[in-house]
Amino acid sequence: MKRNLPFIAKIAAAGFLGMVVGVISGASEFLLWPAIKQTGTVFPLQTETSALGEPKAVVDSSVFDFGVLDEHAAGEHQFIIRNEGTAPLRLEEGSTTCRCTSSLVGRKEIRPGEETVVTVKFDLKGYSGPYSQSVTILTNDRRNPRIVLSVRGKVTKAVQAIPSEIVLTRVAAGQPAVAEFRLVGYRPTPLSISSWSFEDSSTAEYFSVEFRPLQAAELEQHEGASGGVSGVLTIRPGLPLGAFSQKLVVKTNYPEAPEITVPIRGTVASEISVVGVGWDEGRSLLRLGTFRRTTGLERRIFLRVSRSLADRVQFAVEKVFPEFVQVEIGSPTPLGDAPAMLVPVTIRFPQGCPAGNYLGIDDQPSGYILFSTGVAEAPELKVNLSFLIES
Repeated sequence: MKRNLPFIAKIAAAGFLGMVVGVISGASEFLLWPAIKQTGTVFPLQTETSALGEPKAVVDSSVFDFGVLDEHAAGEHQFIIRNEGTAPLRLEEGSTTCRCTSSLVGRKEIRPGEETVVTVKFDLKGYSGPYSQSVTILTNDRRNPRIVLSVRGKVTKAVQAIPSEIVLTRVAAGQPAVAEFRLVGYRPTPLSISSWSFEDSSTAEYFSVEFRPLQAAELEQHEGASGGVSGVLTIRPGLPLGAFSQKLVVKTNYPEAPEITVPIRGTVASEISVVGVGWDEGRSLLRLGTFRRTTGLERRIFLRVSRSLADRVQFAVEKVFPEFVQVEIGSPTPLGDAPAMLVPVTIRFPQGCPAGNYLGIDDQPSGYILFSTGVAEAPELKVNLSFLIES
């Protein structure tokens, strides 16, 4: 029995040693918990012992208010972090509240008594109105392991179009259409207009605009505005049936916004319409999909005409793009008992036609067929074509 005592003593000593190591390990994990939770790694704190001292991160102001900024301005501010401790302070970029906000630490290690710059940037593009964003800086200061730096303010455009886009959902063929809008300036100098034009020259003759200065009572409706103009857009008869789009380009006296573009879109409607698979009425677009040049493609659509126009309408193909697209107009047939008739139209892409992208996406053009109708109040009908021909 006595011979086993040394063996038992060794087991007891090993157990006691394991318990001590466990306590020390648990204590160190407790002290390092903020750094572990934030980054998944441990800052090298082994040098910051009680004998050597500890780091101390200090920020005089952790919030900066930009005030009012233009959307084209740079939202950037430099915060100062000092080390008022007695051991090196280590910093690391942490999380942000938005992808639009970022931080950059000037120096990752600061000696006692020194300081560094943390640059916080905020991308103002796409923002309008008040904002508040923040970034987190991780430190090895156990009393201040996470420093939150915040920026806030208000983004305003130098010039704001109200509404931002002019939409006329249904313009009656043969009738004028009118829309009102405003251009409001938010700079100390009142807004003035030097010139304007319509971007699409092919339909510019059907659009006109007149401006007048906003009155004091009207300006009060726009907080912070220094001046502005009221515009009246007039669309004259003659646009082809279907969807249309145009852009009004206005030159201003503001260096931050020398040119303002106001999109215009709508639909000219009458008693003539298009029916068929793949037809998007809102865009006057026929989606034909993707096909190979070796096989070609054939698609049939119908032009629907009310009985009141049946004796006057005479469809003819005025223009086709691209030119290799073949269009054939068939004979009209009554639509049952309905007060309308259908005119079949066959669109054919012959085998061996050139490969090309006519999807109308980004800088790629879309194809189109321009029909004449013989009807004075709606003289043209435009059918846009979206397709991709693979080789």
